[in-house]
Amino acid sequence: MDSRNEIDLSSWIWDNSAVGKAKLGHGGARPGAGRKRVVQEPERMAVDFERSDLEALRALADEREISVAALVRRAVSHYLRRTKRG
Repeated sequence: MDSRNEIDLSSWIWDNSAVGKAKLGHGGARPGAGRKRVVQEPERMAVDFERSDLEALRALADEREISVAALVRRAVSHYLRRTKRG
């Protein structure tokens, strides 16, 4: 090998055992690892908006540095609390 940055991998043993994975940093999913859910029990719903309303929502979300989805969830939650349904 001529370069200092080259590594000879020919003598390494590659296996799929738990030990091999742990050594390589590939252990799979771990309980509690990863990003936490924003919504605990999500259900999707498609909603159509007038273009001007959606543009206003996007602008407001940008001002508050949140997503449009988060803004809509907050608005619906607030509305339901005010009408005593949530």
